[in-house]
Amino acid sequence: MIRHRAFTLVELLVVLGIVVLLMGLILRSTRGDQREAAVRGAAMELAATMRRVHQRAIATHQTYGIAFNIQNEPGSSGAILNNRSGGHWYRIIGPAKRTKHGRIANSSLLHDFIPWAWAIAHEQQRVVGQFLDFVDDVELSWISDPIVLPPGKVRFLALGDTEEGSRWRAALPDPGWQGPYPPTYPRPWFGYFDPAARKLWAWGGYDPDIPCSGFYYQGLNADVPGYDTAAAAPPIVGCRNPTTRTIDQDWDPPRGGTWPSWDIADRDRNGDGDTADRYEQEVAVPLWKAGEPRPLVNAAWLDAVIIFMPNGSVRFGEWNRARRAYRPGMPDPATGPRGSDALMWGGIADRAKVGHGWSPPDPAPYRPMTTFDQWWGAYDMGEVGHFDTPTGAWRITLAPDVADDRSEFPDAAIALATMLPAWRIAINTYGFTTADRVAHRPGYLASLPAGDAVWPSAPTDWQDMDRINQSCRMGYWHEPASGYYDAPLVPKGHPITTVIDPAMLTRRVWWKTLP
Repeated sequence: MIRHRAFTLVELLVVLGIVVLLMGLILRSTRGDQREAAVRGAAMELAATMRRVHQRAIATHQTYGIAFNIQNEPGSSGAILNNRSGGHWYRIIGPAKRTKHGRIANSSLLHDFIPWAWAIAHEQQRVVGQFLDFVDDVELSWISDPIVLPPGKVRFLALGDTEEGSRWRAALPDPGWQGPYPPTYPRPWFGYFDPAARKLWAWGGYDPDIPCSGFYYQGLNADVPGYDTAAAAPPIVGCRNPTTRTIDQDWDPPRGGTWPSWDIADRDRNGDGDTADRYEQEVAVPLWKAGEPRPLVNAAWLDAVIIFMPNGSVRFGEWNRARRAYRPGMPDPATGPRGSDALMWGGIADRAKVGHGWSPPDPAPYRPMTTFDQWWGAYDMGEVGHFDTPTGAWRITLAPDVADDRSEFPDAAIALATMLPAWRIAINTYGFTTADRVAHRPGYLASLPAGDAVWPSAPTDWQDMDRINQSCRMGYWHEPASGYYDAPLVPKGHPITTVIDPAMLTRRVWWKTLP
């Protein structure tokens, strides 16, 4: 007689445990594949868009741009970038529709064919140089709808190689006027992990205790009517505007009129019987309203824009140019500035950098990181560092979106896991575009040959201004004797651009030097 042996309870539990484990592994693998597919797809779409716009600029003999927007989910802290509400997108902008730029005399100003801050021109005897004129010009010049990264799935991790934070320098290169970086800056595209505090400081992350952090420009001279006050702006809570801001924008010179008989009242320019259009309004024009979402990087102001020129060349425009180019407030017409100086009034008070120490700060000393690396440019650094000088390319980093704003982690490896898989899209000065998956290599720094030293050798080196000024200005390692008296900085090594090691987060290392 054949007897059939039944499974014991223990055996059943073991089998069930194995099944659950296998299902968990399969589910985890599926989720990982989905994350990979989403980020890779978004990276390929951005790269394809860059190639398409580059070809269009060449074919039409006109200048185009791709502007980027980062808006964290309203209600979130802003400490970590997130795209949960679909605020991460980019959009194609074409030649300016309203401004007529007659001052373009050489190729270095070709980018002015797209709407560009601080453009001085005239249209029908009306000055087109005020901030809201620029904003309207941008709005009229879009040639595509926003291309939104998949909400809740993909986000911008960084729009450059480093974030410089609120480091500032007075116009004169006197070392005694130079302060050190704030403790958490500079922040690489992958962020900085403080092992003592077990906290991740993300590229673009906002901290209310650090003035001017995260491009929100919260601090002295922000969100106030003019630079002549030392009042600090209210903290930004929930990625929303803490205050309502209005500005007086235009002075309309009557035909044949002279200063100071310019019109400061609202005026019906288009003849429709009202002044409802913003470009017809002169006084108390809303710039933003309290409680509204506050973009971290504002495409409507062309905070970050890649410019494609008719000759096939590409450049990354100066960061936040509009925020610096326009002075805040409107002076008394009887005593205010005359001529071109008057055009710069009626702007915004927000700035990425703390002022030079006089009122109002002059935007002229600030230079675009991508085109200016002489001795004074090394001090008045832009908000974002690009390694285009040593590598020839600008990079945009995409990563999986995050479900919460957690910035504290047990270690750097776990913090890094929230950013992977990551892809970096690179475009060089000739328009050649690539999309590369970031290679995750724990132990990479320790495995480098002895001849491949890294910068910095210790995290505290970022607080040593003498070392930075001698060997690591403009965000990259260079020959100590270079960069003075109009001489460009000469790179001494290579940045680590598509490899990530958890140790790079804790040491803020992204540069290999050469013997």
